[in-house]
Amino acid sequence: MSRPVSYTSAVTVNIASFSGITSNVTTGTSYSPSNGINSSANTSNYATFSATSTNSGYAYYLFNVIEVPSIATINSVSCTVRTRTSATNSGTSSYQLFAGSTQKGTQTTVTSTSTTTYNLTSGTSWTAQDINDGIALRIGVRRASNNRAYSNRFYGATLTVNYSVDGIEYEINASSETSLATVDPSSQEILQGESGIVKIETDNIGDIVVEDNGVDVTGQLVVKQKTTSGTTSNLALTNTTTGVSSTATSFYMSSSNEGYTYINLAGGYSAESPNSSLPTGTSTGNYVYVKDNGSNNTTGWIIYSFDFSSIPSNATITSMEVKCYGAKEEAGTSDSQHVGKIGLYSNNTLKSAEQEFTSSSNQLITINNPGTWTRSELQNAKLRFTVGYYGGRLGGITWTVNYDIPAEGNPYYYEYTVSNISADHEIVVAENVIVPPEEDSGKTYYPITISSINSTTNPGKGTVRVESGTSQTITITPSDPQLTLALDNGVDVTSQLVAHGGDSPTSALTVVQGASYGFAYCGTTGYYMSQNKGVDKSAAVCKIDFDLPVRCLVTIQFINYGEASYDFGVFGNVDIPLSNNYYAAGSGGATITDNSYKLACNTSTYNTSSPQTITYEIEAGEHSVYIKYSKDDATGENNDTLQFKVTSIETLEPTVGYYTYDLNNISQSHSLIFIFGDVTYYFVTSNTSSDAKLYPNGQMVALPGDDYRLTIVPEKSTDTVSLTDNGTDVTGNLERKEVQTEKEGQTITTVNYIYRLTNIQAAHTLNVLTSGGQILSVMSGGTWVSATKVFKRDERGWNEVSNYENLFDSGKIYIPKQG
Repeated sequence: MSRPVSYTSAVTVNIASFSGITSNVTTGTSYSPSNGINSSANTSNYATFSATSTNSGYAYYLFNVIEVPSIATINSVSCTVRTRTSATNSGTSSYQLFAGSTQKGTQTTVTSTSTTTYNLTSGTSWTAQDINDGIALRIGVRRASNNRAYSNRFYGATLTVNYSVDGIEYEINASSETSLATVDPSSQEILQGESGIVKIETDNIGDIVVEDNGVDVTGQLVVKQKTTSGTTSNLALTNTTTGVSSTATSFYMSSSNEGYTYINLAGGYSAESPNSSLPTGTSTGNYVYVKDNGSNNTTGWIIYSFDFSSIPSNATITSMEVKCYGAKEEAGTSDSQHVGKIGLYSNNTLKSAEQEFTSSSNQLITINNPGTWTRSELQNAKLRFTVGYYGGRLGGITWTVNYDIPAEGNPYYYEYTVSNISADHEIVVAENVIVPPEEDSGKTYYPITISSINSTTNPGKGTVRVESGTSQTITITPSDPQLTLALDNGVDVTSQLVAHGGDSPTSALTVVQGASYGFAYCGTTGYYMSQNKGVDKSAAVCKIDFDLPVRCLVTIQFINYGEASYDFGVFGNVDIPLSNNYYAAGSGGATITDNSYKLACNTSTYNTSSPQTITYEIEAGEHSVYIKYSKDDATGENNDTLQFKVTSIETLEPTVGYYTYDLNNISQSHSLIFIFGDVTYYFVTSNTSSDAKLYPNGQMVALPGDDYRLTIVPEKSTDTVSLTDNGTDVTGNLERKEVQTEKEGQTITTVNYIYRLTNIQAAHTLNVLTSGGQILSVMSGGTWVSATKVFKRDERGWNEVSNYENLFDSGKIYIPKQG
């Protein structure tokens, strides 16, 4: 029963990501304090922000999104930061909370040169929407004068949101009246406006009917797949290597590198006891040493393949973690002579941004969830270790894969969702036995049967009976945007469906994790501009995240105006990251070292102040495009930036929220079929020339492997039923169920005959025939018994009859001895 509720809750979250810096400030690290404030004893993990001028510069961190109820009242927002300033007279540091672009509370100034914890003022005018849209922490730095260096150290932050909810809590009670299904949970208390989900398990969805407050909602159930989870780690190498670049040598040995020996990296990295300790110099140890044999400005690589055969072929990859223990031979700078980086590939496609060893000291690189992988992509997964002229070492690799596979037995269950709760709900699951509704004998009724693939309909899947001359509107909501076929009694009516609404494509710019520079929006021009202008040997990197309801054509306008062939922008291919490194210059200009990109603006054609365009054709779903501006050397020419903006997102397919199809002045039965997506399907058609009612009646559509249930309700409970399936008599496979109902004090018996198809792999035509089966009782030996056979004589002789009406009006009858 519904009841008023009021409760208070507090949620504490930490920094989720570094969202970038504006001009006049640089960062010495890309440290992301995702675990909150570092302890007072921790003096090593921090981010350093340095002011470059007397003008204020800002860096931004984003907190994890907090989901609070939309009707919640925000009582308070508090933020604690741990920080220090380099000197009080050299500049100023400040901290400020933002909700989107709106400043919250007052700015807090850092006054201590020792590590200190500050409690920020946050103001009181917060809404639930502010919280759920995301909260940013702005760090500001500026010099007191241009001849004074100034910096700020940031050791992390925590944010606490205290909120209360005043509203109504409603009950959702679910129960099953049949052993054919179970429900979970049986009881829920849901806040007004929120949603509740009931899980229903059954071997055959056709066996049950689900009602919500007395309304049949069976057609609204959504099928889900049950899975079991698995983990595979320390995968074996299928061979030593699957490729070495022409300029690289593996397991390199010389008088100056004696002792660098090969190990089987498939033993995995052990956090407790790594494969030795990666010694430097001429010390011996267990690791692989790889060196580039080319010139100073080249890189070489070695590739390892792994054996994923233990992962089932039908697995869905849920997450991955790859750990590599190693180092690059000399820390040096970030140019191509001092490189030691790890990349994960499927065939030749880089699946995530490469990560680099930062020094010659022992180091562990952990790559979590490197992009989205399918099982087939995993079959060709490879790890590539890229090194520069001075070489690098690997001392162990652990590749861990987490996956789900379909559960054994019945792999499916169903979910019913109650959205935007505004009342109590009583959900009842019962056995699906059919008692046809009473119909006015003076009127005519027709069956309307609805079937669909990759969509839900209202009315739902199945058969309803409607009065002649009335109208019916069918609402179809697809889960796949591609409308393949719409049939009405076998006639294509695709063009008669009316499309309504739909989601709009969206795009948003985000900062790439680890990038030293990003892009900032200019409100006067509408362009995003690279923020590394004039910074020697640097790169500004960002990505545009797209959420597209259908396949779209994206147009990006850009201005690439810098030093030709040396400072230029690069547009990546869809979903392929660009590295955070700049492009080093050779004699002919900068060499692009990213493995995959769509356009590099490194020719005179693109070096102009005039806007140009690039287009992408992107499939439906969530995708991203990486964009980078590389600044090679100290020479500055022209505007020395890349500017861009998304000018249009054109849908190449209909963006449909739902369709409607109208049946007007109904004068015949209708079998309606709606198919979405590129799928294989089969038709199952049921027909009858008798008075029996069929559920479903007419044509239905099924996917390979689907089940199907036909319920036959004869006009009289004593009628006999026969059935053929594709011409074969299957009457013996019918299940007979009696349904008892009360009417005007009398018990009425209705009979259901049920026929099932399992694992459908072909089309089926089902023909139903019923015949009068009245029971004739005769007196035999003083007892009334039922006659199983009756014969009547006419001009043709003795013939068996099944219709006993008017049997005794004329002629002779013969009843064989019973039993």
